Amino acid sequence: MEFLRTTEEILVFSAIALLITLWILHEIIKSAVYAAIIKSRYVSKPVLPNTLPIIKDELWSADQIELQRKYDKGEITLEEYIRDFNK
Repeated sequence: MEFLRTTEEILVFSAIALLITLWILHEIIKSAVYAAIIKSRYVSKPVLPNTLPIIKDELWSADQIELQRKYDKGEITLEEYIRDFNK
């Protein structure tokens, strides 16, 4: 390249090339972030099905309510809770 004969010309050319490269990278990153924001706003979140049926307290006996209270406090294990709930 005939125009890159001096150090000053090489530095100016390198600075311009650097600015163009940085501008291109800026545009790529900006578009990627914009696309990610749009995708996160409009993608529906999966709805997990309720695996346990809701049982109203009025259908429970006093023993079952007491058993539930013990389980909530951590006094009994899940196995004991399940075993004794249907008694």
